[in-house]
Amino acid sequence: MQEQETTPPGATLQELTTGERLVRAILDHRVVEFGYDGFRRTVEPYLLGIHEAGEPILLGYQIAGFSHSGEIPGWRTFITTAIGEVVVTDR
Repeated sequence: MQEQETTPPGATLQELTTGERLVRAILDHRVVEFGYDGFRRTVEPYLLGIHEAGEPILLGYQIAGFSHSGEIPGWRTFITTAIGEVVVTDR
């Protein structure tokens, strides 16, 4: 069985969707920055999945930025449809 590519051949990060950028960051072990709930977050993305309520989610380790739900650094779950522009860093 042939492995399916996650991004179009020759596509740059700027041409990818939010989900595709997150997948690339997870596979390449890159830190991402994005807006969420009105604040900038810096996150080590770990896993993309579907919440039991049917929403697509990102599980990641937030290393900087603001959080309503606890101290930083720490594990967070983000609803991917609420994530703003994703920047994949060189870290």
